[in-house]
Amino acid sequence: MTPAPPSLISLIEGTGLQLQIGPFLVRVRSRHEGVRDYLERFYADFPMRDSAEAHFDVAVVGGKGLRRWIRPQAAVSVNGARPFYPLPANLAGPLVEWGLNWAIGRHAHRWVVVHASVVERGGRAMIFPATSGAGKSTLAAALGYAGWRLLSDEFAIIDPDTGLVLPLPRLARCRLSPACARTPGRPPARDGTPACRR
Repeated sequence: MTPAPPSLISLIEGTGLQLQIGPFLVRVRSRHEGVRDYLERFYADFPMRDSAEAHFDVAVVGGKGLRRWIRPQAAVSVNGARPFYPLPANLAGPLVEWGLNWAIGRHAHRWVVVHASVVERGGRAMIFPATSGAGKSTLAAALGYAGWRLLSDEFAIIDPDTGLVLPLPRLARCRLSPACARTPGRPPARDGTPACRR
C-alpha cells in the first residue's frame, strides 16, 4: 500500500481533502492528528485530490476552552450539522466513519440504501441486511476469505433505475470473541449452536 503524498494529507488541516468512496465525493477537514493518521492508515489507496467539491463535507473539530487541555474532545460536523455529542479526542479518526455513515443514511436519496454488508461473486451480489452487531461484517469478511469480493461493510447502495448494487468500499469491522480470533474457521457445534459467542 502506497501512502498518500504528505501534501495531500496536509490538505485536511486547511481547505480539505477530497476522497472518492464509492459513488460519493467526501471532503474531510480536521486539525486532529488522529484524523490524518486514520486516513493514512485506512484510505491511502483511495482516490484523493485537492477539491472543495463534495457530496458530504465531514469536519472533525476539537473542543474549545479548557476542553483543549483537560479531557480533550472531538466532534464531527457533516454538511454543517452536528449529529453526535463530542467524544474523547482519541476517537477523532473513527468520527470520520460515523459521520459519513450518518450522512449516507440520511442524505443519499438517489439510491435505495439498506443497512447491510454486501459481497459479490461472478457478477451477482449477496446482501446481508441486519441490525448492528448481528454478524453481517463477520460473515462478509469470512466470505471474502473464501473468494467473494467485499462491496460494502455498512450499506447496500442499490440504483433503483438499473437494480445494480454499487460498491462502497470501506474498512470492515469484525467483532470476534477472543476464542473465535484464535480459531478461525471453527465449525458450529453439532447441535446447531454457534461455536463462538461474543
